[in-house]
Amino acid sequence: MASARGRKRRKGEGTDAASAARQVGAPSVHDVNQQARAAEEAGELSEQLRQANERLAIATLRAKEQSEEAETTRARMDAVLRQIPAGVIVAEAPSGRLILGNEQVGRIWRHPFIQAAKVAEYHKYKGFHPDGRPYQPEEWPLARSILKDEEVTEEEIDFVRGDGTCGTMLVSSAPVREREGRTVAGVVIFQDITERKEAQRERERLIREETARAEAEARLRQLEAIIEAVPDGVMILDGQGNVIAVNKAMLAQAGLASSEEALRPIAEYQQFLQICYPDGRPFRFEDWPVVRGLRGERAELVEGTVHRIDGTVGLLQVGVAPVLDDRGEVVNVVMVSRDVAEMRHWERQREVLSAVGQALSRELDLEMVLQTVVEQTLQVLGADSVDILLADYDRRELVLAAYHNLSPETVELIRRVPFEASALAARAFATGKVQLIEDAVQLPSDLALARFPVDLEGVQSLLAMPLRAAGRPIGAMLFANRTIRRYSPDELEMISRVADMFGMAIENARLYQESQRRTEDLEEERRRREQFTSVVAHELRGPITVLGGYAQALRRWEGLEPARRDQALAAMGGQVRKLNRLIADLLDFCRIEAGRFTIAPAPMELAATARQVVEDQQATTGRHRLNLETPDGRIEGNWDQDRIAQALTNLVGNAIKYSPEGAEVRVVVCLANGEARVSVSDQGVGIAQENIPLLFEPYSRFHREKRVGGTGLGLFITKGIVEAHGGRVWVESELGKGSTFYFTLPLS
Repeated sequence: MASARGRKRRKGEGTDAASAARQVGAPSVHDVNQQARAAEEAGELSEQLRQANERLAIATLRAKEQSEEAETTRARMDAVLRQIPAGVIVAEAPSGRLILGNEQVGRIWRHPFIQAAKVAEYHKYKGFHPDGRPYQPEEWPLARSILKDEEVTEEEIDFVRGDGTCGTMLVSSAPVREREGRTVAGVVIFQDITERKEAQRERERLIREETARAEAEARLRQLEAIIEAVPDGVMILDGQGNVIAVNKAMLAQAGLASSEEALRPIAEYQQFLQICYPDGRPFRFEDWPVVRGLRGERAELVEGTVHRIDGTVGLLQVGVAPVLDDRGEVVNVVMVSRDVAEMRHWERQREVLSAVGQALSRELDLEMVLQTVVEQTLQVLGADSVDILLADYDRRELVLAAYHNLSPETVELIRRVPFEASALAARAFATGKVQLIEDAVQLPSDLALARFPVDLEGVQSLLAMPLRAAGRPIGAMLFANRTIRRYSPDELEMISRVADMFGMAIENARLYQESQRRTEDLEEERRRREQFTSVVAHELRGPITVLGGYAQALRRWEGLEPARRDQALAAMGGQVRKLNRLIADLLDFCRIEAGRFTIAPAPMELAATARQVVEDQQATTGRHRLNLETPDGRIEGNWDQDRIAQALTNLVGNAIKYSPEGAEVRVVVCLANGEARVSVSDQGVGIAQENIPLLFEPYSRFHREKRVGGTGLGLFITKGIVEAHGGRVWVESELGKGSTFYFTLPLS
């Protein structure tokens, strides 16, 4: 401000000086002042310019320093990235664009750094999970750090390099965040650990190999201690084909005297052993099972004949298993052998029996099964005679079902054998064990019935086998020889199995026959039920039709005479009572079949009840004569009077139905054998003997005259009533001469 005021003052002064100067023709003070001011302003501008230049120079210097610092930092970062032995990739978020990758990326992947503009393009890198699944783009650790802010630490990834080789890398990744916490980038670091993994696997393999070797040696020491207890022959070789252990059974099978002779290279065994196929062809040495084991092959159940140096021959069954290390190399071979000459002899017989068993399993006719059992017993087991007895549990007897080569006298003696009889077959059945008499001289005295085949048939050897099915004894089988015969334990075991097979075949045939009979019975039952349903429907339709007709007539008959109206109502009442009786019979039938039928016993006099029933039934017919015979005294008991009357009414009603017009129906009430007995006799057509067993079953009417009405439930209900009282019911009949039905009641 002072400078400005000074300039103003100098300006006024300069004006006067300039005016005076112009007047005298010399420079004016004004001009001098102007020049001074101009110079002063120029100086000020120059100073400002200098200061601006200084600031520009400082800014330029600072920018240069910052640029140099940035370059230095970048150079340092590049140097660090180059020197880091791991691959580093940086990606921006959230796109996933790869913005930086160091040289190690290319070295590890063995191809130039592959750019990716987004996460979806990460599929260009081929990585795999431990289970072989390929990594999806979003599964890569870098993608998870960018998309999910996830930090991944040392994740192992199998990958395929650019040259097609495979390796394993160890990967860690993390998100890069601003101060505000927003993820702006992601960085991943990975190392190729393929060699380390291979070295680790190699160390593990060596450890496993050493452990396996130590364990194998320990097992070998243990085997040397226990193989002597093995009944089969055992030989152990090392991987070079040297026999290092044998047991006594193997020495015997090879014809060697000591272990010292056996512990030699297997190739030297050719000097004293010849091994042939079962058909006689010799094995080549390279085909010996134990030699195949040295090649890493397994040989199971190989059979061959062994010709020993002492001239003996054995039939051996051999199994060979190589023991392999982790690399699959043979370290030991174990051979187990068994002399199967005797076993093969019996197996050939068992094969025949197996075929027989298959034939039996397909046969369901009982007679054919029994015949097949007899024939095969004679053929395969070499018996001279055979008989098969099956159990009848009701009679507690063994019943002769089939036999061969027995005299009529013997057949008659063994046709029925009680369970407790002193016979070999009965003892086999009772004990469930094979009973053997190899020499008849040894026959025990307590088997008296066993003497008959010895005396009558000249038998010297007897064998009885129990027959079982599903663990249950069903009979016994006895076969005999007329010469003394010795049985080995193997033979007896085989015979027991054969007996089980025969027992099952026989039982299957019996069950099949029973099922066939049951099927036929069910079909007959179905037919009878259908017929019963038809009859019941017919019986119900009759009263309903009559009731309907009278009901319509009563509606039409206005001013009907009282007599005719009473007649119609009486007829309708009769039909209602008929319906009630039918419904009551159906209910009783259902209760009896279901086992829910009950009675209400009370003191009553039987003759009086019979007299009332006869009077009531006589009132229903004018074409038959009903006669009642009762004792002079009273017959009293604790019975259900209504039910007894119902039972007697059924019998009398049936007698009337099945008797011709003018015939007599006779009812007798008496005491007999300490019981009350009632009989009802008719003079009807009679009943065929084959139908009598079915008479008291439901629908029994269908086995008699079909022209007679009714549901056929009367006799079934009568039987249910009598048996509920503890009595019994039966019939005596002859065709053309009528029938008599009886029932009894206990007096107490």
